[in-house]
Amino acid sequence: MLILPNSLLIYNVVDIHSQLRELLNSNSEALELDASEVQELDAAGVQLLCSLVKTCEANGIELAVKNCSDSYLNAITLFGDVSLINRSEVKSHG
Repeated sequence: MLILPNSLLIYNVVDIHSQLRELLNSNSEALELDASEVQELDAAGVQLLCSLVKTCEANGIELAVKNCSDSYLNAITLFGDVSLINRSEVKSHG
């Protein structure tokens, strides 16, 4: 499981991308993200998460986003990426 940082902004997405690549390269069948710490999320952060969803789908990796903070959910709603909201709601309560 990767605990997402407090800020998922253009300033740190490269570092987070590197961490996600390491997890994806571990040949795991599932990947879990904990979004409980996320307080700031900009377009670059959302784009990174959207890219992760597509990569996981293309490689048959199950992705779960759990413990979503209100800030995370509000930002995802604002950017209109329903796939990241549905994924988090379904996976965090299952």
